[in-house]
Amino acid sequence: MYTDKIIIEENFLTDQEFEEINKELFNTTWTLQGSNQGDGLTEFLRMDLGDQEFFSDYYVKKLESHFKQSYKLQAVFLNGQWPGRDGLLHQDGCDVTAVLFINEWNWDWGGFTQIMTPENEVAVIPPVKNRLLCFPSNWYHKGYAFTGGSPMRVTLACQLFINQDGNKTE
Repeated sequence: MYTDKIIIEENFLTDQEFEEINKELFNTTWTLQGSNQGDGLTEFLRMDLGDQEFFSDYYVKKLESHFKQSYKLQAVFLNGQWPGRDGLLHQDGCDVTAVLFINEWNWDWGGFTQIMTPENEVAVIPPVKNRLLCFPSNWYHKGYAFTGGSPMRVTLACQLFINQDGNKTE
């Protein structure tokens, strides 16, 4: 089964680390992103964080230490989806996608992440706060927005290349 390559880690960040992310929600400018997938324009918010040391260095090192793997960062950013505005079904152009769910979550809101493996197996992952989800970036995946009356769905996405040697050296 391919779905065994999907890794889910609960409570990935400490409370203090999680606070660093929450500060950025209000200290940095969101930009409106849009993409036309044939059935109309899909809009979402994005906040690039690659120039901030906590995200480009500290967070990547935490991922490396946890997974005992050396990575090269392609991108790190916050995604924001308004209720009723689902994301796009897409693939990323790197090796690993790591998604950290930021919001409190209620089952009634939905907001699941869907991943489709090369063998057309489908995994649906609930967006539980502080849950880390990692999977091969070339697998199709999509984030579903929360339903109406709920907050904006926010995730921290990290796109990574695995370094050539494949192992973390420390």
